[in-house]
Amino acid sequence: MVQKRIALFFHMPLVGEVFSPTSGSFGYGGAEVQMSLLIKAFAQDPSYQVIVISDKPFSYPDVEVRIPTPPIKRGIPLLSRYRNQQRIVDLFATDLPHKVLLGTLFPNPDIYEQAHSCGVKTAFRVNGDSLVDGSLLNKNPRVDALHAYLPQFDLVLSQTEYQHIALEQKWSISSFPVRSTIKDHKVCRSPEERSYLLWVGRAAALKRPWYFIELAKQLPATQFVFITTSTYGPDLRNTIKEEARHLSNFTFHEDIPYASMHTYYENAQAFISTSLTEGAPSVFAEAAIAGTPIISLSVDPGGVIDRTAIGTSCKGSFPALFDAVRTRPPLSHEQHESIRSAALKEWDPEQAVDGYRHAFDSLW
Repeated sequence: MVQKRIALFFHMPLVGEVFSPTSGSFGYGGAEVQMSLLIKAFAQDPSYQVIVISDKPFSYPDVEVRIPTPPIKRGIPLLSRYRNQQRIVDLFATDLPHKVLLGTLFPNPDIYEQAHSCGVKTAFRVNGDSLVDGSLLNKNPRVDALHAYLPQFDLVLSQTEYQHIALEQKWSISSFPVRSTIKDHKVCRSPEERSYLLWVGRAAALKRPWYFIELAKQLPATQFVFITTSTYGPDLRNTIKEEARHLSNFTFHEDIPYASMHTYYENAQAFISTSLTEGAPSVFAEAAIAGTPIISLSVDPGGVIDRTAIGTSCKGSFPALFDAVRTRPPLSHEQHESIRSAALKEWDPEQAVDGYRHAFDSLW
């Protein structure tokens, strides 16, 4: 029997929404999807104890979920401060000698500072390129706080060569390259079963969903499916929802449980990305693993589209995007299968998890 040697803590407040088959509204995104796959993978590794610090309870074999208790805001200041520190210390209780905390998105400084005091190594995985290229500095307080804290992490993980270089050149921070992983549903629909163009993401300005609506207006004979979450961008989301009411070829969905998402990718003729910037988007991997080609207006993270021939990159030109959508040739089943095979090679689950193992081993 293999002896557990590393306690791996995941700090992902919303990851429970990915594990829950049904719920009310959803706030999960690509980061939560990626972390959920890593949680499942490491839970099967007998040398790791997997503990998830989450805002919502969920269950998964060999995974312990710990939910932080609310902070105390009243009472004797000194006593309240001690109890607030202790509630975080309790999250990291374990008998194992090696402990690492992995987070992504924007960290909670209290969690990470207390982790250090408990002898826990801290690791942070960068998501979007906008976090490392400096474009959001002095525009978003959370980004400013993250940049100030980055040098304090014991390990910074980058997802693409661009992120790796930018962290080194712009911020003098060395990072450990890792790759995204993927879940293989082992389904690749035939061309006859695919009936629409698909867009998935938050209703955020950086995602530029209005370009997808414009495509639907200009191509009334083509069906468009738009999927988003109700927990982000209410103004832009409501604008899109109102536009959808006047378009017979545009279907608006929100709060689709993650367990149902793969069927939308599988039944799509193509996945459309209109994002201005990304990191290593999970939606690209999820579309490609379903054999669905990607048509991207601007982003090609790590050159994956051009390098693997899983779709088309339009280099930021909407006319090029329109032409690529309008003139896209029908694909054979073999071509869809070829995209799926390329996805399995690019986002190989075993290689991705091994990359994290090597990164964690480098801490000791």
